[in-house]
This record gives sequence, C-alpha cells and structure tokens, in this order.
Amino acid sequence: MAASADRFVVIADSTKPVDALHPPVPVELLAFGLASTLRRIAPVTRRDVALSPDGGVIADYTSEFPDPAALAAWLAGMTGVVEHGLFPPEMVSTVVVARGTSVEVSSFTGGG
Repeated sequence: MAASADRFVVIADSTKPVDALHPPVPVELLAFGLASTLRRIAPVTRRDVALSPDGGVIADYTSEFPDPAALAAWLAGMTGVVEHGLFPPEMVSTVVVARGTSVEVSSFTGGG
C-alpha cells in the first residue's frame, strides 16, 4: 500500500529513530498454511494480539540481519507473508517525530 501512495509519512515517538535497524521486524502472515510459513521464516514469534483487519496473523521476525533490503526482499518473496515492517528509505517523503511536547518534521525529496 505504501508503494502506491502519493506520499509516505512516517510518524514515530522519540524512542524509534536508531542508527541501524534491528529485530524484531513485524510481519503479517496468512492464517492458511501458518505452521509452514512459521517454519520457513524462523526464528519468528507470534504476537498475542488480535488478527489483522484482513485476518492475518501478526508475528515478529527475531533474527539479526545485516542487510535490511535483502531481508525485505526475502520476506516479500516468501509465500504466506502478507507484509512486513521494512520499507526502503527512498519511499519516505516525511518523518514526524514527537519529542516530549515538541514535534520534529523532516521532509525528503525522494519519497512518494
């Protein structure tokens, strides 16, 4: 969905910005064939939350990964993975970060 948007805005609190991405990475999985998908993308931990609005199971990929783009491509190509929480930085047009009572807004020309 983000890839088809005119603008992709990331909104986060001040604890979210990091120098390097690290686990866990959220993933949405099809309920059909779930056991097989969980085995293929291990290590993964199911979240104890309701299903997504589309009926997907929410989980976290928990292994370290040196290359976020490679992990994103691997997850995107995996049967049973609906979506994952990684996106290329060039998609982002605006980042909004809450810092206490203030808000920091950064705009980028490559996004959208």
